[in-house]
Amino acid sequence: MNWTQSVSATVINSAVLLGAALLASALLRRRSAAWRHLVWISALIGSVLLPLLSTVASRLEVTRYVAQAPADVVARTARTYIVVDGSKPMPDLAAALPWMWAMVAGALLLRWLAAWARVRWIAGRARRLDHPVAEVCAAEAGLRRAVPVLISRDISVPAAFGIFRPGVLLPAGAAEWTADRLRIVLLHELAHIARADVLSLALARIAGALYWFHPLVWLAVRRVHAESELAADDLVVRATAEPAGYASHLLEIARGARSSGHLAGALAMARPSQLEGRLMAILDNSRNRQPLTRAAMAITILAVASLLMPLAAMQSGGVLASGLAGTVRDVVGVVPGADVIAVHKESGSEYRAISDSVGNYALPGLPGGTYTIEVRKPGFRLLKVGGIQLSASKGLKLDHYLELGRLQETINVSAEGTPRAVAAAADPKIRVSGNVQAAKLRKMARPAYPPAAKEQGIEGSVIMRAVVSKEGKVVNLQVLSSSDPELARAAMEAVQQWEYMPTLLNGDPVEIVTDVVVNFSLAR
Repeated sequence: MNWTQSVSATVINSAVLLGAALLASALLRRRSAAWRHLVWISALIGSVLLPLLSTVASRLEVTRYVAQAPADVVARTARTYIVVDGSKPMPDLAAALPWMWAMVAGALLLRWLAAWARVRWIAGRARRLDHPVAEVCAAEAGLRRAVPVLISRDISVPAAFGIFRPGVLLPAGAAEWTADRLRIVLLHELAHIARADVLSLALARIAGALYWFHPLVWLAVRRVHAESELAADDLVVRATAEPAGYASHLLEIARGARSSGHLAGALAMARPSQLEGRLMAILDNSRNRQPLTRAAMAITILAVASLLMPLAAMQSGGVLASGLAGTVRDVVGVVPGADVIAVHKESGSEYRAISDSVGNYALPGLPGGTYTIEVRKPGFRLLKVGGIQLSASKGLKLDHYLELGRLQETINVSAEGTPRAVAAAADPKIRVSGNVQAAKLRKMARPAYPPAAKEQGIEGSVIMRAVVSKEGKVVNLQVLSSSDPELARAAMEAVQQWEYMPTLLNGDPVEIVTDVVVNFSLAR
């Protein structure tokens, strides 16, 4: 699977995973925000793991049988060029896509790392707040040890920061806050630390950077952030039992907040974009505010894993529990519609499958033993591999690479005359591959019998090989065998004028090798 196909499969499978998370989140709308947060972050982590798991799956019990195409054909079909106004060839856009993805992903990751470093720098300049409320709030939030609470003039809104060395940043005005407001703010930020929300948001942003082109991923990143804030709000409301008072404090903090863009590496408490929804949730007395239970965690993780593993196996081409599976490819890409036949040596039974639209095939449940595999597709050479050992209890993945077939044209040129007596010679043998789909000649010039050869009674065959270009022109014509130079010259002059209908591979024109035999004979 090439890079473009791998990315396409990853995008589709991640969309399935995130779509399932969107559905699950809707079904859990009456459940706690903590559960919905777990669903979204699990789906995002699964999306990042998908290509890694598919790579591991593709390396399990994989055997690849390769039929190499001729070097000149591979050179002409392995890379596509675009020529603009006769200028120098430019690589196909597909070759630039990995670099484009890496540049954008790298820029987004660097931006997040810079924001994280900025927060650490602010924390390094801040002074520590020693207040008895801090230790009490840490215990109420479920933390086993105290977390440093810092005051800084560089921020205007409270924020939780740090993954391995977490802490809480408070604005300079926090020194004048009432004990009630300080307790509420610390409960909210320490809830983030107890729930490891800073880590989950970092993982979400990494996923967003890697999937910067995927709208569902960015939706998931926003939902992870929003649900983490709602889950922290739920803990504050449970601890204080004063939703209206908490909403009032939150609104006052938001009013005094400046832009928090420099806190992108932390979890700022009062972002204006989320404030309205959070206030409505805080004041909703019917809202489920229960913390995440072990049962909910187990259900979510098992559900994501049960969906993730089949998607990864499907993306890798699939390794069956028993039988054969794999992908049929050529020098350009995957080959749909190929006929894969497995012949069981011991019983003589045949098992058949057709490769699907992305080249994958599967022959599940085959009995153990020795098999011969044949892969047939019009336009390609027959691929036949024997001695495949298969266990009845373990699947095997076999990827097959097909070689383009060759064309062959035979022309008989007759003339009146007396043939010259010559010694008998062995007929030239022409290698003709199986399942060759001959391109149609749309213009053919018949060779003329050379007068000199006719007078001398010379007969014989001229065997030539050429490449039919993507436009159907005959190029690189060469003589492989000839009984007479004059016959060879006449044959080449005619064949060089031939034009073929372009040969299509997966809908695109390709070059293909052709053998041409011209038989010159005289009437006896």
